[in-house]
Amino acid sequence: VPFGLPTAVFRIVGARPHVSFADVALVVPDIATALEHMSRTPAPPLSTVVVETDVASQLDASMKDGAGLRGEILAVHEERNRVTADVRTETGGLVVLAQRFDPGWKATVDGAEAPLLRVDAMLSAVLVRAGTERVELVYRPTSFVIGAAVSAIAALLATALVVLGGRRHRRRMGAHANAR
Repeated sequence: VPFGLPTAVFRIVGARPHVSFADVALVVPDIATALEHMSRTPAPPLSTVVVETDVASQLDASMKDGAGLRGEILAVHEERNRVTADVRTETGGLVVLAQRFDPGWKATVDGAEAPLLRVDAMLSAVLVRAGTERVELVYRPTSFVIGAAVSAIAALLATALVVLGGRRHRRRMGAHANAR
């Protein structure tokens, strides 16, 4: 027990696993309606997600009519800033990740860039085709890329200033030595 404080461990019964399939998509026009729908209705089955109209246009008709996605999660590997899931499906559909949607996450399916979709107003999902596929999400926010570029430029400028300053100093020292 850290610092001698009492500790409690909670188990959330019925929580969505980190990677799962969505069988049914309930379509709403926007995020505000999605939040309102989710707050007013009892919790839907974990296999049901609420999607906005722009996401729904990318879904297979079977998800909208309730036929659903049949398949299995073969393996999930989680690292810092990366989640990889191997999935096998009989039909195309949504693989849902129980993590907050953020545009900094970049998705690929079998190595090809794939759109990251927002479901349930805040979770991430990726569209997959029938068959066995590897879904990978890597967290690379734009702010990190910009920060790394600015840092690299600053390091180059600092190096250039040190090199140029050293040359100038040596020239001055040489001129003083010759004057004596």
